[in-house]
Amino acid sequence: VPEKISVDEETPIAHFTALQLKRIDVKTLADDQLIYLTNRAMMLHHGAFLYEVLQEILERPEAGDRVDLNQVYLALVDLAVQKYDRDAAFAWLEKGLAWSQKQDNAFELALQWKMRALTLRVEDPDDSELVSLYEELWDKYGKKLPELRQHLSMLAEAYNLPVKEKSGIITSGDDDAGSGKLFTGD
Repeated sequence: VPEKISVDEETPIAHFTALQLKRIDVKTLADDQLIYLTNRAMMLHHGAFLYEVLQEILERPEAGDRVDLNQVYLALVDLAVQKYDRDAAFAWLEKGLAWSQKQDNAFELALQWKMRALTLRVEDPDDSELVSLYEELWDKYGKKLPELRQHLSMLAEAYNLPVKEKSGIITSGDDDAGSGKLFTGD
C-alpha cells in the first residue's frame, strides 16, 4: 500500500494526478483544499477515495456549507448502492432527507429524496415501507403535482406494486382539489 501524502496549505494539489490525489491524507487538508478535493473526487468518482473525502467534508461544517451537500449525500447513497449495501443507502437517504428539511426549498428537495427512496424500495416488492412511501408520495405530493401521480401510476403498473388502484388525475373528490387554496409547499 503506497504511503499517504501529507500536504500543507502551500502544497499545489491542483497539479496532483488522480493517483497522487488518492494518496493524500484528507484529514490534513485545509478547508479550501478539501473543497477543491471534494469537487475533483466527485468528478473522478473512485469509490473508496470519494467516500473518504465525502466523509471528511461532512465532518467539517464550515467546509460543508461551501459545497452542494445535496450532491454529497446523493453520491454517498450511490456509493452504498454500488456496494450492494441497502442499509447504508437508506441511512444516507435519511440523512439527506433530514438535511433537506432545513433548506429553503425543502418541499422540492424532500420530494427528490423520497422519490430516490422509492426507486430503491421498488427493487424489493416485499419491502415493508414501500407501500406507505408510495401512498405518502401520492397523497402529500401528488395533490400539488398531478404529473407525479401519473408517474406513480405508471411505476405501480410497471413493477406490479401492491397498492390500491388510483388514477393519475385529480378529481373533485380529492382533498383540496379545485379549492382555490394557495399552494405553499407545506
